[in-house]
Amino acid sequence: MRYLVLILIAVALCILQYGWFAHWISGPDLVLAFAAWAMVDGTEDGMVMRAWIIGLVADMLDTMYDAHGAGLAATQVGVQKRLFVYDIDDEPMVIVNPTIAESRGEWAHVEGCLSVPGLSWEIIRPEEVLLTGWDLDGNEYIDYRLGYGPA
Repeated sequence: MRYLVLILIAVALCILQYGWFAHWISGPDLVLAFAAWAMVDGTEDGMVMRAWIIGLVADMLDTMYDAHGAGLAATQVGVQKRLFVYDIDDEPMVIVNPTIAESRGEWAHVEGCLSVPGLSWEIIRPEEVLLTGWDLDGNEYIDYRLGYGPA
């Protein structure tokens, strides 16, 4: 189950940072053609959450659950912001401005994406990542994720 979190984070970051990826598969879509913008507002801590962000997160979680997904990036719902939601073991999480600070190793895994329903392919992902970002309260988010390659 832990490697699933790694996959979801990697897919979302791929879409957030390299939006052109989906363009190759599904045709032109301007939302996915450009990297997402960081969510900052110029305050000292750089992260003051607005009511519309909370609403966006609720809508993204609803969309993700309706599609039986486990993770969703804001760019996948047409919002050019670096925001990612996921749910593993009935514990929904939100990461604002997610970044893979470090990664080690690699392994191949077949995975799909909510942006291209019904398709899956083998892709190489890091086996370990250090994920950083912010939560909805503006607190720094740091998490080390370990993937377990194919058994």
